[in-house]
Amino acid sequence: MSDELNLKFGNQTVLFADDDEVATNSLIRALKRHGAEFNTLHVKTANSAIQTQKEHTPAVAVVDLSIDESIGPESGLSLIGKLLENDPSVRVIVLTGHGSEQYGIQAMHQGAASFLQKPTHAEHLLALIRDGIVYSHLRRLYRELSVS
Repeated sequence: MSDELNLKFGNQTVLFADDDEVATNSLIRALKRHGAEFNTLHVKTANSAIQTQKEHTPAVAVVDLSIDESIGPESGLSLIGKLLENDPSVRVIVLTGHGSEQYGIQAMHQGAASFLQKPTHAEHLLALIRDGIVYSHLRRLYRELSVS
């Protein structure tokens, strides 16, 4: 990777949208132990995720499919669509305890790039996040160059 990309890589933000604060904080610590060099933000509701996205423009969003337990997986599926509607360059990774193929297909149909079951291996998630940051960076660069 070029030095320029590494420099931008370290300035990128990853949004974690999950109502389980303890598990999410533990996962973020594991990612940092494995060399994660990006900034992280954690929110516990879909509305907070949308607001935080508007304020911080994350490159990647790691979304719990059942961010609202009272609604279930539909809450995360809806959030995926809203995040991508607000910023088509954000890379969405679904991390969920609802690991059925049906939900994976629905999440991908909504625009998610990856679908992982909890618990996940930090190394695997880190690789997907790094890939997502590069993807997002390239999409944003393309958009800038297309406008000029």
